[in-house]
Amino acid sequence: MVWAGDNISETILENFTGITLIIDIHEPKEIRELFRKEGFIVEEKKLDIGDYQINNFIIERKEIKDFFNSVHNKRIFEQLYQLSQLAKEGYQCFLAIIGNIPKFDYHRKESISKEKYLYFKRLLLSFKVICPVSYNVALVHLDSDKEFIQFIKYLSERRIQKKNLKPVTVKKRERTLEEIRSDMLVAIPKIGRKIADELAKRYSIKELIEISEEKLSNIVIGKRRLGTKAKYIKEALEN
Repeated sequence: MVWAGDNISETILENFTGITLIIDIHEPKEIRELFRKEGFIVEEKKLDIGDYQINNFIIERKEIKDFFNSVHNKRIFEQLYQLSQLAKEGYQCFLAIIGNIPKFDYHRKESISKEKYLYFKRLLLSFKVICPVSYNVALVHLDSDKEFIQFIKYLSERRIQKKNLKPVTVKKRERTLEEIRSDMLVAIPKIGRKIADELAKRYSIKELIEISEEKLSNIVIGKRRLGTKAKYIKEALEN
């Protein structure tokens, strides 16, 4: 686990006093009970955005397998967009990813290849940049639910007091397919927003999958060929 301020005062965690934590009703019952045992006053509500709220802090929690699946089905980009709208209103938003990159595929009952493991690793690293830079959302990668609870405790000690702050609601804007494609592409290592926007404007995801790596490498954007970046695009879209 890594976050700014790793040297958390043990006094903060040991002398923790009950603070109201709003948890979305769809979060696992086991997690809610763990927070109650740790001294939180848990309120279960349906949250439109995020899974946890402590005053002005909004946290979207994902198991690491769920995170990779949400990248694949594009849901993560819509969730990050919604969190970014809250950030504009003064909320501090986090994406918390729980667990380590898997080395075994229990569905296929086989070890994950070195290439796929490295792809997952690069994907996770790219989101550590994309989240704060493109969405103003901080990403924290934690080993376990125990560390997630400690992280929430740490946040609760630094919450900003605001009177009568209610569970958040944001009017959702329908996003265009081009915007969604761009967000998918910018998550690929070595693919910046300029390249992602231009590719999303010219091609569908299906077309990018079907085009050969050689042809893709010869596409010119901003007077420069994609070159070796084509390999990363093909690897991400075809896995």
